[in-house]
Amino acid sequence: FLCEFETENRHDGVMRDKNGRIMLCAEWEMDEKTIFSVDGEINKLLKTCKKNECEAFLFTYNARINPKEFINKAYNQWNSQIAEGEYFRLFLVTAIFDDSEKSSVKYLKGLRTFVIGKGTIDIWEDLL
Repeated sequence: FLCEFETENRHDGVMRDKNGRIMLCAEWEMDEKTIFSVDGEINKLLKTCKKNECEAFLFTYNARINPKEFINKAYNQWNSQIAEGEYFRLFLVTAIFDDSEKSSVKYLKGLRTFVIGKGTIDIWEDLL
């Protein structure tokens, strides 16, 4: 596979196979407000998935909303725009930081991963 950055609808990254076909489009973002906006990461990823029949990856960090609310919003937004017969998946990985320290340095505590598809959600075991 070939990885490219800042390409194809201005994604943070894409992975292509040896024939140039996009297999995965990727975004990473810390601000949940932009993730869910009309021009935000979820809609941008979905647009590329529909055009290229590929998968999507979104890495989030420093999200300040409740994790359950966050995944519900992501699930609802993704599924509200997928038609019957479309099976694109969104791999949603969120970094979990230790907030006990009152400094600007954040310590990674783990990763939380969800895989969202048409009417489905898989919850992977947290890497803590």
